[in-house]
Amino acid sequence: MIRKITISINQKKILKNFSICILIFHFWSTGMAQSDFREAFIIDNNDDTLFGFVDFRNDYQNCNKCDFRADLDKETITYLPGDIKYYRFINNKFFVSKYLKDLDKTVFLEFLIDGIVDIYYYKDFNKEFYFIQKENSDLLRLNGDKEIVKTDDEYVRTISGWTKTTTEFNMLSYKHIGILRYLFSDDKETLAKTDNVGLNHKSLINIANTYHQNVCTNQECVIFEKQLPALSFNFDILCFADYSGFSIDNSEDYEKFSYKNSLNYAAGIGISIRPSRFYERLSIYLQVLYSQKRYSSDYKESGLANWFNYYSSDIEFDYLSNKLGLKYTFPAKKFQPELFINYAFYYTLSSSAYRVKEENALTTNIYNYNDDILQVNYNGISIGAGFPLMKMKKIQLIANLQYEYVSSNLMSSKNKPQVNLNATRLGLGIRF
Repeated sequence: MIRKITISINQKKILKNFSICILIFHFWSTGMAQSDFREAFIIDNNDDTLFGFVDFRNDYQNCNKCDFRADLDKETITYLPGDIKYYRFINNKFFVSKYLKDLDKTVFLEFLIDGIVDIYYYKDFNKEFYFIQKENSDLLRLNGDKEIVKTDDEYVRTISGWTKTTTEFNMLSYKHIGILRYLFSDDKETLAKTDNVGLNHKSLINIANTYHQNVCTNQECVIFEKQLPALSFNFDILCFADYSGFSIDNSEDYEKFSYKNSLNYAAGIGISIRPSRFYERLSIYLQVLYSQKRYSSDYKESGLANWFNYYSSDIEFDYLSNKLGLKYTFPAKKFQPELFINYAFYYTLSSSAYRVKEENALTTNIYNYNDDILQVNYNGISIGAGFPLMKMKKIQLIANLQYEYVSSNLMSSKNKPQVNLNATRLGLGIRF
């Protein structure tokens, strides 16, 4: 059965708003691609050291190319794996050019720790790889896949003597554990810890460092990877002036009202969360704002013999505006602007849709109505920008600009009223 699909005016309006947001997201993504050159040095294939600046990007890009500038205003030179031996950001990440037999190509491996045992990391487009090397041995891949390990044959004593057991026991093990146990077999303390080692930066660096400290007394172990917490947080206290619009569609009682934009206020909190292995410039962003909105409208319908009907409406409701999305922080020397894009969800706390109809004919009749059409929740999209103003120790003052559009019924139905809200906010935030 083929159903005919029609798009209402309201749906077109919503699609237009979302198209605008997608366009903005495109420019936002383009902005994310801008360069972030930081102090660094490279060592070429002739063992010459060149100091300058290297573009600090995500793990995938840094593992596959090195964009170098001798000075910030100089032309960018791109080195591919094999073109140079090493490159390193000052007091930060260190990358080594190596051929990987497993992947059959030369890449830039991130050098995590240099000791008796070295640990390396490589990020492909959609997969992570860890490698280990003990002194001058081959580079071994640490594979997190599970394998079946068979137990040794066991003998039991019976009346007739010692008999080999016929029962086999299988257990699941991670392949990288076996490699670690082999490499660390000469140190009992390290060996005892290998079963709990996960395939991640912190766990591998810790086990390699423990082993080095136990077996080597004349050489320091060098950890290149910055030791970061698993998650880093920023907290914002926010206060906004809120200039917003309101409309109700698909309702005979309300759709003729043209509500005036109103100035309201909103306050709440924002939280930025960045996992340590997440792209440094990107954060997961959450925001919760409380606000009250007030709108009013009236109009007049004239009839015969100076008869007329006068209509008025007052809208009031309190809500929580909840947002979840991404925040991008632009690189800058001192103050770093921010850009947000979020899914927005309004949770209605209380509401009142009040209207009055006044009939003026031979007599005047007044009818009062209090409807419950606002007792719904709203979904939409929000974009915004933050502009740092000043910083005092660990507290930062930030100017914020936001725009959001939400609707009570994104898939519009002719039989269901649709409430639309948009808001432009300007305010200040205090970041801790």
